[in-house]
Amino acid sequence: MKSGFPRLVVRKQLNNVIAEVVGYGRGGDECFVYVDSKKLSEFGWKGHGGNIPAGFLVGLLCAKLAGEKGKRKVILDLGLQKSFPRGVLFSVVMGCIEGGLDVPCDDRMLPSDEAVEGKTISNFASHLLSKDKAKYERQFSKYLSLGIKPENLDVHVKEVKSNILKKWS
Repeated sequence: MKSGFPRLVVRKQLNNVIAEVVGYGRGGDECFVYVDSKKLSEFGWKGHGGNIPAGFLVGLLCAKLAGEKGKRKVILDLGLQKSFPRGVLFSVVMGCIEGGLDVPCDDRMLPSDEAVEGKTISNFASHLLSKDKAKYERQFSKYLSLGIKPENLDVHVKEVKSNILKKWS
């Protein structure tokens, strides 16, 4: 790679977000760090694995693990997938930046603090609960079955973020 920096490879699946720190090697690419949203369960995550808060937490965890490997600066690699400003892929970048990785990225591409903290989902859930309880229960059936009140998702995100940061404090 011409820059000499490893790549932050970010990919999204329907229910999963993946972040890898990958470097060039003579025999092929070398993966230094691999994190997906399934790994968040080790820190208490019970939410959806493919949304903006999950992406942020994956990025935060990826950055902390990359720091352990001595990786401090990376170049973003989104591949051929469609990326949208303020979307899930950029929530991973935001988590990486907050976790201490230097990732060149225009701030206008990053989601709002409200979105990565889960407040957008919490506010929508509260609104839906007050307007149409049956629709709320259908929309958030997975969260409810896992014992998470979606109107309190922002609290859950804070707890998981705290659990991740505790490991490196």
